[in-house]
Amino acid sequence: MSFEGSDKNPAKAGGPAQNARGVASSTPEEAVLAAGPQARLSQEEFVRLLEKCRPALLIVASAVLGDRHEADDVVQEASLIGLASLDRFTPGTSFEGWMSQIVRNVGRNTSRKRARNPASPSGQEMIDARAGSSTHVPVGGEFRQRREIPMTGDGRTANPAIFDASVHRAIMSLDEVSRVCLLLRTVGELSYAQIAAITDLNENTAMSHVFRSRRLLRERMSAHFDQTNTEEDGSR
Repeated sequence: MSFEGSDKNPAKAGGPAQNARGVASSTPEEAVLAAGPQARLSQEEFVRLLEKCRPALLIVASAVLGDRHEADDVVQEASLIGLASLDRFTPGTSFEGWMSQIVRNVGRNTSRKRARNPASPSGQEMIDARAGSSTHVPVGGEFRQRREIPMTGDGRTANPAIFDASVHRAIMSLDEVSRVCLLLRTVGELSYAQIAAITDLNENTAMSHVFRSRRLLRERMSAHFDQTNTEEDGSR
């Protein structure tokens, strides 16, 4: 997933600050609010705001589904719903938060449909099936590349594909809000203020979700490594 952009100082550049991944750090719809209490987003403004927060929405969809391949379709469907519901958006509130809720609802519906159609493998099942190959598992790979979790507890080198699949399972064992906060922080590199705007949480709560999730992941992966090492030692 690509996040392009550069940091900007709104006081100097006249626009909202952005993080290194190009996700807006303030609510760009403030200009709409300044137009008056009856103002509503135009289609052009909707598209402009959507493009700015699309990287974050893709992360939210991935967190809900556990499947990066389906995230694009979910964000696309959510975008059409948002465009058709412009009269329901309140200027002055977080556009990212509004769209994020639509994305989460569409993602949940997609998950329920997938559960009713067992013939269609879930993202987790596809990842498990590929764990023995060199196929890259994006979310687990993101954590490995950022060294969020050590590869093994004793310094030995684990199979990257198996490691990525194990991290993915650990992430999906977290509750949805924790997954969203963790991935927005780790993959999207968003500030806690940005995460709070997207999730409708306060900054301290968003921070708590991230810290707790990181601790749980390390604990679960440590237990996974201990079990794996024990099994390997027993087979020798």
